[in-house]
Amino acid sequence: MKRITPLLYIIFSIICVQCRAQEPEKQQQEKSVFEFLNRDLYNQNNKVNDYDVHFYHIKLEATNTSTYIKGSAITEATILKDNFRDFVLELSSKLSVNKVTVDGNNSSFAHKDNTLEIPLTTEKNSGDNIRVEVYYSGTVTEAGYSSAYSSSFNAYISWTLSEAIHARDWWPCKQVLSDKADSTFIYITVPRDLKVASNGLLVNTINKSGNMTEYQWETRYPMNYYLASMAISNYDEYTIYAKPSQLNGESIPIQNFILNKNNYLSQHKDAIDKTADLINFFSDKFGIYPFYKEKYGNALAYFGGGMEHQTMTTIKNFNFTLNAHELAHQWFGNHVTCKSWQDIWINEGFASYAEYMALKAFYGENFSKDWIIYAQEYAMEKPNGSVFIPFEELTNETRIFNGQLSYKKGAAIIHTLRWIINDDSKFFESLKTFLNRYGNSVASGQDFIDVVEEITGEDLTNYINEWYYGKGYPYYTINWSKSGSTLNLTLNQTTSSDTPKFFTTPVEILIKTNSGNRYFTINPASETTETSVQITGNVTDIIIDPNNYIIDGKSTTFQKDQSSEHNKISLFYSKNMQTIKMITPESLNGSSYNIINTDGRKVQHFTVNNTRTDINSSALLPGIYFIISNQTGKNIGKFITVK
Repeated sequence: MKRITPLLYIIFSIICVQCRAQEPEKQQQEKSVFEFLNRDLYNQNNKVNDYDVHFYHIKLEATNTSTYIKGSAITEATILKDNFRDFVLELSSKLSVNKVTVDGNNSSFAHKDNTLEIPLTTEKNSGDNIRVEVYYSGTVTEAGYSSAYSSSFNAYISWTLSEAIHARDWWPCKQVLSDKADSTFIYITVPRDLKVASNGLLVNTINKSGNMTEYQWETRYPMNYYLASMAISNYDEYTIYAKPSQLNGESIPIQNFILNKNNYLSQHKDAIDKTADLINFFSDKFGIYPFYKEKYGNALAYFGGGMEHQTMTTIKNFNFTLNAHELAHQWFGNHVTCKSWQDIWINEGFASYAEYMALKAFYGENFSKDWIIYAQEYAMEKPNGSVFIPFEELTNETRIFNGQLSYKKGAAIIHTLRWIINDDSKFFESLKTFLNRYGNSVASGQDFIDVVEEITGEDLTNYINEWYYGKGYPYYTINWSKSGSTLNLTLNQTTSSDTPKFFTTPVEILIKTNSGNRYFTINPASETTETSVQITGNVTDIIIDPNNYIIDGKSTTFQKDQSSEHNKISLFYSKNMQTIKMITPESLNGSSYNIINTDGRKVQHFTVNNTRTDINSSALLPGIYFIISNQTGKNIGKFITVK
């Protein structure tokens, strides 16, 4: 079992956070990935698909001490069907709609079940435009908008968090991932001692009567509904600048809305300033920061983790990996958004892998290695889970944003893909091509794989079926023997799930001898793969997947006893990791064996009575154990237990 070394883990924990954009606190491909794209997390009114949104304009009054809001929201759209008579928006039924206008004229409406239906007095046809303004008010009591007092910041803060379907909690909208608005204006009026952080550029601040100020934020980049945001508090601003090489000396402003109590800025300035370096780094790896004509920013709020609102992340703190994760979402999740929530990998898997990349670039190999080991081990706690969200789990937000599967396993299988490609120039070219092709739009996991196949020439059918749609991960063991200079290897594989039956991913093997080390790759063709390699010197150890490219179970090796019958014994870990399965020829029925620890003390005894024997290892203390034949006194193999 792969482990983070204690000292590095402590240091790693100081720098890192298990960052997840909403991870909470908050396969088998049984059906086509495209079959249910119009199905959302709830029973959505299909009429929202009858128009294409171009523009939203949210105009609200709000404060930092409550979630009461009042104002209006404009939707401008193009009709997509003839004989169009009903315009439908989504808005929480707990908010009160006071008036609706269509193209400037008052309209009737019906508001129930979180749906706002607006009948038209004159029908429209495909290609016609429509402008709907909804006037509404009320106290938001659901997840989309929160307000709280933070003792650490000594401030009241209000903030929105709309992913996955909570934009409707605070403004009327169309919650369909594939329909990004071309531009969005968010004008928020607050008491004059407060500031508002939001998307795009702050184009104006206007003092109003009653000691109020309106903050006018505008973004002219396409944006998904769940990425619109506002955060309100007694903020101080701290602006720094990134200078990606692609801009030839021009800069990108990074507006940080902080709560400068207890000298927060002086204490966290270095971490905040690292954001500029991260933008430069990701621009090099992924392509220029996609919203460089506007800005990037962070707004502190009192919740766990961060949320990657487009151009203005709402964030709890500036921990390095949290900062890297949310910033990387500007490419993966915001610029290119998952086509459906089944494909959340496009958002969370790649943003999580960006943590690994950033650690390696800024803190070195040891930190990134420990991160990937942790990610793999965390993912292994879900032995029957897939990265792709099964249709039957699509209504469960906790499953969609599962940290072990969507985040850590999602990142780990990208690491595996990078190993399969084994050419970083092609790997990063694939990322850039994918982002360029699907930028300002949506994409599926299959879309990404299609791009990688195009760039690399690799057939990745097995990869996506096993690691993306498939469930679980493999357990590997190696049986080996050496005759002269020939090392005979048998790679045995079981899986934590029945889907797939086995993984075809190439497995790197490190062979250690007293005359040097050698790396060797085995390409599994079935559950058991036999091969041989010429080796000089005595074998001192064999390590499976030494560079941690693959999520795998207990990676151990067993040296076969050289007697002819005992040489036919095979050892496997069971799927539940509680037993060792020992496969023996019938001729060894009745033979007995001792299990000894590294001190030479016998800890268990058993007799083989059939060709399949389960050895209970769950009661053993963590450590290395050897199986010794009572007939020959020879070592049959070794295994490792890790609690």
